[in-house]
Amino acid sequence: MLIFLSYFMGIVYAQPENVLDKILEIDTISEQLNADNISSVQILLGVVEQNKVYQYKYGPDEYFYPASTIKLCMAAATLQFLNEISQEKNQTIDISAQLDFQNNISKGLASGNSVPPLMTIEDNLKDMLIVSGNYPYNRLYELIGQQKLNEILWAAGLPSSRLNHRLSVFLTPEENLSTGKVVLRTDPHNITILPQMSTINWLKKSPIPLPIGKTHYFKGKHVKHPMDFRLKNSISLAHLQDTLIMVTRPDLLKTQTGFSLTPKQLTFLQHTLQLLPYEEDAKKWPTNRYSPYRFKYFLKGIERVYERKDISLMSKAGGAYGFILDNAYIKHNKTNQAFYLTIVAYTNADSIINNNNYEYSVAKKLFADIAEQAVRVIFSE
Repeated sequence: MLIFLSYFMGIVYAQPENVLDKILEIDTISEQLNADNISSVQILLGVVEQNKVYQYKYGPDEYFYPASTIKLCMAAATLQFLNEISQEKNQTIDISAQLDFQNNISKGLASGNSVPPLMTIEDNLKDMLIVSGNYPYNRLYELIGQQKLNEILWAAGLPSSRLNHRLSVFLTPEENLSTGKVVLRTDPHNITILPQMSTINWLKKSPIPLPIGKTHYFKGKHVKHPMDFRLKNSISLAHLQDTLIMVTRPDLLKTQTGFSLTPKQLTFLQHTLQLLPYEEDAKKWPTNRYSPYRFKYFLKGIERVYERKDISLMSKAGGAYGFILDNAYIKHNKTNQAFYLTIVAYTNADSIINNNNYEYSVAKKLFADIAEQAVRVIFSE
């Protein structure tokens, strides 16, 4: 079902012109959308014209687990947090500052819950955005604190966002409320961020269970009932795309506040979102371990039509629990034509969560095919 939205959160939406319809009516794509091993597909296509975003929606507005796509939210919130601390302390703190956790007891900051290495904020941001590192995400969560993190996102105009837990570590909702002491090592004076405790009542915000799947595994045990996602990270597809708009083209915002970032910070994010792993550090992230397509699901489809040098692709993808997503800003470098493409699909044919038996490859093919047709249709007009 194709839905044309008229207005949402200050972004102007197109009258029906069937741009997305054109793409989805192609036989190879419509067949994939109706396949048995893929479901709950949502697509949001935003075409940029005359300093407006005209958006087309496919699929129902329903919950999906955003996986690593929310790392873009974390990156933007981190930079705004540094700006606020700089103003509060009357001292410029930038991404060259090192994070010192001083034997922090919180978990999920490094392999084996060990004390993480002394790394700059820049290194953590790059690891998180380029190769989708979970430990860097958790370190930045530890720096900002759960409550401040969500307040920054809500104030920016993303009320559906809910980032309330660390990644790749089993902690209770209560444990995720607290963060420990962090020292920002920077000149001329180090800055200490004291332990924080969030007062957000997530159960009050999400009182109704949100069951997904038929059964699931938890800590190696097979639990014979669905997994409850009401206390998991969440954001709507529209707000996920809005986050990317705020970072890549804040000039397109009409009523949303957006993030309070400097031009230098925006340039850093835009550049980092384009990088393939080997382009940043070929020794650390060689192509035999980090494929160029591993973190950019749309790229393979785009490259069927254009050489990479002709296209700017700023994106953040992710996948977990059977949900798989990509969120991208795609621009033709010669004509400056541009569009946003955000897709989520659920690929869990056996309906068992956490058994690592998902059909991600099926979704990745669909994503690449849609991206290919999108550049063909939009950049040819």
